[in-house]
Amino acid sequence: MSKRLSSWCGRHLSYGGRITLINSVLASLPLYFFSFFKAPVCVLKQLVRIQRNFLWGGGLEDKKLCWVKWEQICMPRDQGGLGVKNLELFNLALLSKWKWRCVNESDAVWTDVLRFRYGHLPSKFLNEELYSCGAKDSIWWRDLVNVGDSFLPGWFKSNVSCIVGNGKNINFWKNKWFGNNSFSELFPTLFSKDACSEAMIADRLNNSTDEITWSWDWRVPLSLQEEQELFSLKELLRGFSLKPDCCDKWRWMSESDGLFTVKSCYKMLLQDDNCDAISAESLVAIRKLWKNDLPSKVGVFGWRLLLEKLPTRVALAHRGIILSGGDLKCVLCSSMLEDLSHLFFNCIHVSNIWKKIYAWLGLPYNNQGIGHIHFMQFGAAVKAQKGMKFRHLIWLATTWCIWRMRNNIIFRGEGADFQRLFDHIRNISWYWFSGRVGRLDKSTFFDWCNNPLKCLSSF
Repeated sequence: MSKRLSSWCGRHLSYGGRITLINSVLASLPLYFFSFFKAPVCVLKQLVRIQRNFLWGGGLEDKKLCWVKWEQICMPRDQGGLGVKNLELFNLALLSKWKWRCVNESDAVWTDVLRFRYGHLPSKFLNEELYSCGAKDSIWWRDLVNVGDSFLPGWFKSNVSCIVGNGKNINFWKNKWFGNNSFSELFPTLFSKDACSEAMIADRLNNSTDEITWSWDWRVPLSLQEEQELFSLKELLRGFSLKPDCCDKWRWMSESDGLFTVKSCYKMLLQDDNCDAISAESLVAIRKLWKNDLPSKVGVFGWRLLLEKLPTRVALAHRGIILSGGDLKCVLCSSMLEDLSHLFFNCIHVSNIWKKIYAWLGLPYNNQGIGHIHFMQFGAAVKAQKGMKFRHLIWLATTWCIWRMRNNIIFRGEGADFQRLFDHIRNISWYWFSGRVGRLDKSTFFDWCNNPLKCLSSF
């Protein structure tokens, strides 16, 4: 991974380009090894460090501030992240497929080898009681048995259900095959008296005739109370019948067809991962953001803006980068502290720009002053269903151009030209729009300058 990364010049890539390379290349390089071996924690940390430095710094050795937690970046886009793979959870999901294959592919030669070495495989993975590995068990087997249990104990067995066929492969006492609890939990006294705790369903009941016939093997005679519990168990299974011509099956509960997929397993593990919660209002805005058809770098910028994770002067001072209080003033008005709300919405010069934007759209301006509220209010202006993919295009073009002008003032020593800023917003928004609709729309730049909402709604 380091060799591949050293040949890239990340400084010339936007954040959108870096995200694409991380997902398509960096997260895929260790895929072969992750599909069979459990990666050591030190290796995972090193891989994440490489990815994180490339995202925020643009290179292998360039280390810059990480403005968003890596756990948040690994969340799906509809949950406030960027969809980068969490390598630890992806490794667990890939290894879990071997668990699933051990349970379902009972006729394979390799499962015969494992069964001869370790015993009945479904019992090792799906019984309610914890299975402890032996000292002579292989490292691969120990990793497979305990995969994910340190992260979320019992998660695999809780997502697998039984479909009883002939009853020869499902444990009578320990598996959940009738209801939501195993019989060892419902009838612990009877379970402790059974001479064979590993008995299968077919070992204890048989309905080859019209009635169920029972076959019990008790260590000691049952007491009167235990006889009553046994009667309750039989009554519970009254009407139940085995299917001699069908094999027992296992169902993955996270998929509608019951078949295990690495994607569904990874998604389930990701949902249970502990990550800082995003406010409901911001999450709604972020979901609407990703529905817009825009350059990926602009999408990442809008995502950071809605999360309030841009390096404004107040944010830099909060992280100890700027120590002088005089350096915290807004570069546009030089009167107020430069936080995100002031820079993009409340600065007197920026407020005038927004008034021009709303007048250009033919809408009344109502400054909300908060990122996600301002974002949602602007998007409500595009009413037509056809304009859904470009609902926030002009809003993102405006904030993008404000941010670029602010950076040019600081790093290039340019002056603040707000008429030029307004013209640039119209030009770049038209460039984004026309580049995506192409020949599907007959609007011209003149039409865009006169009535942008009509152009957005006509597509």
